[in-house]
Order: sequence, then structure tokens, then C-alpha cells
Amino acid sequence: MILPGIWLGVSFMFARLFLIEDNVRGVQSLSASRALVKGRWWPVFWRTVIPGILFFLVFFILMNILFAIFGAIAGAAKMNLMLSMYGSNSPAPVAMASFYLVNGLAQMLLVPLVVTWMAKLFHSLKETRNS
Repeated sequence: MILPGIWLGVSFMFARLFLIEDNVRGVQSLSASRALVKGRWWPVFWRTVIPGILFFLVFFILMNILFAIFGAIAGAAKMNLMLSMYGSNSPAPVAMASFYLVNGLAQMLLVPLVVTWMAKLFHSLKETRNS
């Protein structure tokens, strides 16, 4: 069940970009995405998975750095005390708000990189398919 989902996900991952760039809608955008990936599934898969892992690692590191900075400003001992005092099921509202703030900042910095990577991969595939 998982492997067909991965295959379909890679085959149809550019459907939204066809919709945005070429105004191809519905089943035609799915067909265009599948045609773009056809015969190059493994290279597209690896060009998506490896950067995805790297972006995740950068996100994790950036999140920890931002959380350390925010903790230094707000008082890390106080934040850790609030998290441990309420247990894992219901953390303190201030600690959770700071976590979501840091998470949002990290995403704000990294999501444009991921979108740019996917757009560059899309354009590269279109250029080589049309050549």
C-alpha cells in the first residue's frame, strides 16, 4: 500500500505547478505531471528525497538555534520548568506559544527554499523533456 502511494506521489508531484504555470487543470495536469516524470522516476525521486532530508535537517538545526536564542531571552530555565511542570500532555501556554513562534520563524525562512527547489526541478525537467 505504501509503495504505490510513493510512486503516485512522485508521478503527480508537479500537477500543481502545471496548474499555476500552464493553466492546465484537473486530470490534464495529473497527466502532464506523469508524462514529465515518465522514464525518469528514480532520478526525480532522489532529487526530491535527498534535498527533503537536507531541508529537514537544516530546519531541525535552525529550530533548535532559534529556540535556544528565544530561551536565552525569555529565560530557558523558566521555560523548561513550565514544560516539565505541566507534563507532556498539557504544556504551559507560554512554552507552547514560544514553540509555535519559533516553528513559524523557521518555516518562514525555509519554505521558500523548498518551493524554489521544486520549481527549479520542474523547469529543468520541462527543458530536458522538450529538448
